[in-house]
Amino acid sequence: MKLPVKAVLRAKTTSMRGKEEAHDYFENCVGIFPHPKQVSNWVMGALLGLLNTLGKSIDESPVSPENLARLLALVEEGVISGKIAKTKLLGFFVGQVMKETKGKANPKLVNEILKRQLG
Repeated sequence: MKLPVKAVLRAKTTSMRGKEEAHDYFENCVGIFPHPKQVSNWVMGALLGLLNTLGKSIDESPVSPENLARLLALVEEGVISGKIAKTKLLGFFVGQVMKETKGKANPKLVNEILKRQLG
């Protein structure tokens, strides 16, 4: 018996800091892009991995649920590939780090560290 994706996400987030915020983020994203499995994979994988690397919680995410939903829609429509979507997300986070450090961080090193989180 397979569990519904929402139940799986809820179970995955129970031990996580900010679990209510992660669930709210997920629900908001699914409200726009109604594919819970894809949303769950991106939220629990790429997004939270990058946020954790930066020491941020989901409610501090510079990527809104609306923007993640738009990105996933582009993948679903075949406009961009999943690899390109991850590259765009990575680039966005590198930019955020550079902004927070006022350009003092080594962008190549930041890129390498964040890339490890995307797998």
